Amino acid sequence: TSAFAVQRAVDFSVESGSIEYALYYNMGARKTEVTVVRLEARSAGMVKGKTAPVVSVVGSALDYRLGGHLMDLKIAEVMLKRFQDKYPKLADAVVKDPRALRKLLAQAQKSKAMLSSNKMAPFIVESLHADTDFQATIKREEFEEMCSDMLEILTEPIEKALASANITIADIAHVEVIGGAWRVPKVQQLLSDYIEKGKGEKVHLGQHLNGEEGGALGAALVAANSSSSFRVKKIFFSDNTQHEYAVQISALSGEWEKNVTVLYPAGTALGSKKKLNFDSSEDFAVKLFENGILLTEYTVTGLKELLEGKWKDYNLTGAPKVSATVPLDGSGLIEFKNPTATVEESYWVNFTKEKPKKNATNATNATKDENSTADSKVDEKADEKADEKDEDTADEKADEK
Repeated sequence: TSAFAVQRAVDFSVESGSIEYALYYNMGARKTEVTVVRLEARSAGMVKGKTAPVVSVVGSALDYRLGGHLMDLKIAEVMLKRFQDKYPKLADAVVKDPRALRKLLAQAQKSKAMLSSNKMAPFIVESLHADTDFQATIKREEFEEMCSDMLEILTEPIEKALASANITIADIAHVEVIGGAWRVPKVQQLLSDYIEKGKGEKVHLGQHLNGEEGGALGAALVAANSSSSFRVKKIFFSDNTQHEYAVQISALSGEWEKNVTVLYPAGTALGSKKKLNFDSSEDFAVKLFENGILLTEYTVTGLKELLEGKWKDYNLTGAPKVSATVPLDGSGLIEFKNPTATVEESYWVNFTKEKPKKNATNATNATKDENSTADSKVDEKADEKADEKDEDTADEKADEK
């Protein structure tokens, strides 16, 4: 649905410096997708005043319980029951006839289209089963009653998308409806009432985009902007994923497996990159899940061979540390890349520490200090001897007297 937002940005742009939010309600055949985008404008090129639109997806939601094909199935089921009630002898056989069931589904689609502009539509199938024709009519009220369970949850994806964008319906400036199922009058009425109640004013449901061409043109414009080979109107675009991606590490033998780790929750910006880090002493498998469903499985070998061969004589401090990248590129593609194993080895290293050599200047100073100390000691001894001589002389003179 974000491709429709890009296509719409070609013809519509906001003023520079302002921000507007737009909601795209895409009700297709088998699912309903709601996308909330932020519209801005920024300078582009070397020309002063020239701006380019900025389209940023800020919220999205998916609901597989809503879709035009699901409405067709409900009509076909009711008409099959009517045929069985009208022709009891063919009741069991018609259920086992794939061609008859296909005819019912094709006519259900035609009758649903007629009910978009009429309050009643015929339901006619020639030679439905065993050369038996079937004719009936269906009213719009009956059709709405058949789809009551879907109509009750019609606005749930809008609430989820607004919650992921962290805004309210009052912040929405534009609403675009896309897909074939929005043409059902009751769908339009419920959407209009919900938006009018949230904003406090009536908002027109835009119908500017073709459900088949708009998406293709928008995707082509994004691709052309990503290449330097094309010169097209510049559009700055950023998208996020609507799916949740998780991984699980397990042994090839199936003896053990680690917990499932969610790498990218729904709403993560495209172009992100995550790194896996874990310990393993054997070859392993990496399971990649999308919305809880196994998408693919990668097998990584060679680790056990290294441990038993090249790394066998290493004094390892622990199990090898494995790292790998799991990028989610701008196109929404995810893969497991560049698994690398790292080991740590513990070993002794003999190291001889040399004694520091004395500096020549320090040695000279030390010699001088020693000489001065010796001189002082000699002087002290000389003084002591002189004192002793004086004392002896004085004693001799005293004796003579």
